[in-house]
Amino acid sequence: MMADTLKRFQGGEEPGEAVVIKEAQYREIAESLPIGLLVTDGQGVVRLYNAAAERVFGYGAEEVVGRHVTMLMRESGASLHDLFTQNRNDGVTDVQEIEGLHKDGTPLLLRIAINEIESGEDMLMVVLVRDISSEKLADLELRRMQAETLHAAKLAAVGEL
Repeated sequence: MMADTLKRFQGGEEPGEAVVIKEAQYREIAESLPIGLLVTDGQGVVRLYNAAAERVFGYGAEEVVGRHVTMLMRESGASLHDLFTQNRNDGVTDVQEIEGLHKDGTPLLLRIAINEIESGEDMLMVVLVRDISSEKLADLELRRMQAETLHAAKLAAVGEL
């Protein structure tokens, strides 16, 4: 699927010498990312799933790679595949919040960034994913506390009249 040599860029030992990054090095880079990475083909079948994605969803790569990406989505939420088809051909990374599903059945609120790349005749979707469930809960709790504080302040102001 991927050629042995995937990318060349400047920065070798000699001025102008190209440094070659091989497929194994790309996989090491993907595994070292602190954010979940999924790569799917044009049909939504997962082709790459890194360790951070394993932590987000609870599934090991061996359980996800080769299966459709919808296994990671809540039935009530939009599927990643649907999001891909909605955002094709604009060449812009699309950042959205969607509902996902942990292996244990726990719903997840995810922030995803999707980008489409063409590799020869293949179309791939690159998805960066982060679980923001705890951030959203903390934000809701902060808003609740702010509303209570405002209400108490109003009651105190009325009592001073």
